[in-house]
Amino acid sequence: MKTWTALLILLGALLGFALSIKPWELLKEEQAQARTAKLEMKQTEKERAELLRQQSKLDSPVGREELVRKRGYKRPAETPWEAP
Repeated sequence: MKTWTALLILLGALLGFALSIKPWELLKEEQAQARTAKLEMKQTEKERAELLRQQSKLDSPVGREELVRKRGYKRPAETPWEAP
């Protein structure tokens, strides 16, 4: 009788372990997805911050002038300055 009880307890423990493997795998997969999502969010936040810096620079008169001069604009009758 004690042998059957021990066998039944062992069988129950093995069955519980076997049935718990899939939920642990799902947990690991979800944690990996969460890490990936966090990394993507941080990268997107960095890109957004850079775009906001660029936009604030272009909203200022100095930034707009710098941009148009990079694109080759010069005022009429303006001669390009060259370093000696």
